[in-house]
Amino acid sequence: MTFKQSSFKLDYIETKWLGGKYRGWVKKNSSKKYSFVLKCKGDDGKSKILSPYVSFYIDNYSSEQAAKMAIEHHRRRECLRFRLFPTNLYRYVFYKGGLCIEMRLTKGYTCIFDTEYLNKIKQYTWCVSKMTGSYTKYVTAYVKGQKNKLYMQQLLTDFKYKVVDHINRNGLDNRKCNLKDGGNSKNQLNRRMRSDNTSGHNGISWVKKKKDGNLDGQRMVQELQRHLPLNNMELSKKH
Repeated sequence: MTFKQSSFKLDYIETKWLGGKYRGWVKKNSSKKYSFVLKCKGDDGKSKILSPYVSFYIDNYSSEQAAKMAIEHHRRRECLRFRLFPTNLYRYVFYKGGLCIEMRLTKGYTCIFDTEYLNKIKQYTWCVSKMTGSYTKYVTAYVKGQKNKLYMQQLLTDFKYKVVDHINRNGLDNRKCNLKDGGNSKNQLNRRMRSDNTSGHNGISWVKKKKDGNLDGQRMVQELQRHLPLNNMELSKKH
């Protein structure tokens, strides 16, 4: 995978790429044995085994921790042999005046988040995904045993909100200052403006005169002035 230098216009790069996760599946078959296998998806979408199953017997090592270290060494060696480079490498960067972490994702993209959340983020393997019909890209992870994807913005807000909104509309920017409660109606107002919008504001459209001569648009203005912080004069001009 060829990565872009960054998905953001960074102020300064503090460190080189660190950490990362190598591919491969490790399973504890019994209290005395671990198994490792390296798989990948082929062009037909089916998984194929690159490196055959290898067993690691705990009794052959000084401790269970030593056996795990041997597995990780084998995992790294096999991944490099098949040119499968680690995912989710991260580095410390300065962005818009603050220190944060930039992490590599799939498809050549990167995301950023606050340094305090690194340990929480490292528990999962993250990738880029996009909802159907949406322009915004989000950072997601698959959790074993769960049907739905885990969204990074929900994890970082401790699942307080049903919908988390990105203030600058960039789903890859998961800094705390860019996340807020995005109840469905609020989130719709912060979405990208539709190409067929005629009012200049999200959620507002003008309707031609009805047979009775009343303008639906005027009634909409009165309702919106009560609920939205829009400029009255600007709405009148649009009407």
